[in-house]
Amino acid sequence: MNRDTLYSSGVFDLDAGPVTITLPEGAAKRFMSMQAVSGGHYTGKVYYGGRHTYTRAGVSTRYVNLLLRTFVNADDPRNLAGAHALQSAVKVEQA
Repeated sequence: MNRDTLYSSGVFDLDAGPVTITLPEGAAKRFMSMQAVSGGHYTGKVYYGGRHTYTRAGVSTRYVNLLLRTFVNADDPRNLAGAHALQSAVKVEQA
C-alpha cells in the first residue's frame, strides 16, 4: 500500500449477469485506475477512465475482483475530500 493512493475494491458474481463500471469524469484530472482480476488471478486490461463491462465469458471465471486506485495528497484535507468524492462517483450496474 502507498501513502499517496486510496484503494477501492469489489468482488462481483458474473453468474448474476454482466457488471458495468463507469469511472467518473473527474478522474481525468488525477490518476485513477481500475484493474480486473479473475478468479484465476489473471489481470486483463487496466483502465484509466470510461465505462467498462465485464462478463463471465470475457473474464473466464465466475467471480471478478475489481480494484481501483486513486491518487491523493494525504497531507491536504481538500485533496483528500476530492479523492473521496471521485471514489463515491464510481457507478456500478449489475442486474
